[in-house]
Amino acid sequence: MFDYKNIILFLPIFALFLGATVEISEGSIFLGILLFIIAIILISRIKVGKSYVIKQSKLHMFVGALIVASDIAYNILTHSELGTLDTMTFLLGIAHRL
Repeated sequence: MFDYKNIILFLPIFALFLGATVEISEGSIFLGILLFIIAIILISRIKVGKSYVIKQSKLHMFVGALIVASDIAYNILTHSELGTLDTMTFLLGIAHRL
C-alpha cells in the first residue's frame, strides 16, 4: 500500500532545498542554511519500508565526513564562497553519514 503522507512531505522538501541552494549562492547564506536544516528535518520524517533500510557502517560515516571536510577545506584554501555545488556536496556527504 502506498503512503500518501510521503508525497505531502516531498513537495516542501523540494521547495526548501531549491530555496536553500538559491539563497546560499545568490542571497543570504544564513537563510539558506536555515532552509537547508528545515529540509533535513523533513527528510528525516519520511517513512520507508524495512526492505529499503540500509545497514550503517563506519566506512559510510568516514566517507561522508571526508566529503564534507574536503569541500570545506577546499573553500577555505581557495578563499571561495559557498555555492550550489557546495551545497550538493554537503548533501552527498551527509547522506553517507545518515
